[in-house]
Amino acid sequence: MNKQFPGNLPTDDIPFGHSQREAMRLASRQFSASDIPARCQAVGAVLEGQVISLPFMGKPLTLRLPGLEFSLAGEACGVPLWLQVLALHHLNTSDGSTPTGELVAFRNLPGGQVYHSNFEKRVSQRLAREFGKAPSRLVEAARRLGGAEVHAGDKGAVVSAFPRVPLTMVVWKADEEFAASGSVLLDSTVLGHLPIEDVVVTAQEAVSYLVREARPLRS
Repeated sequence: MNKQFPGNLPTDDIPFGHSQREAMRLASRQFSASDIPARCQAVGAVLEGQVISLPFMGKPLTLRLPGLEFSLAGEACGVPLWLQVLALHHLNTSDGSTPTGELVAFRNLPGGQVYHSNFEKRVSQRLAREFGKAPSRLVEAARRLGGAEVHAGDKGAVVSAFPRVPLTMVVWKADEEFAASGSVLLDSTVLGHLPIEDVVVTAQEAVSYLVREARPLRS
């Protein structure tokens, strides 16, 4: 039985390569055996005593050692399993590279063509659907999550999924010739921080966070 998670997609469709529980087991084991201070430094996380602070979409995400207990500000129901897996994958795989500001389309990433149709459906098309009629709402929602406006499309904004994983969201309004469209551009270093499957999940959930922040802005 599929349970729903933010983004309204069944958990079985999340492309982690394993079931989420198996992915969590493997990622937890790898992280516990790693050089934890070095892993924290690679992603820009703060390690204080037994607590790791690694913000996700501007929200304080914390991981308490040694039991790998997650908490997320504002989430009374606990941290969803997909986010726990995503954070551990990020901690386990990051090469510590600093964002360059060079933007690339998902399809142009190594391996991006394999997941391109999913990325378009779950990320770009949803971005256009949610913000195409009122692109200024995208900028306002991004600012609520610690992001900022960028000059791209009719409206654009950059948000940080994780401290070293910026996402640039761009929306074009519909006109007489074309329907509304959206695009999410990645920093050229993104695959130094996440496997390609997890880039899909990260961008998908970033759009979900923006949509939730934009709801109070609707008249």
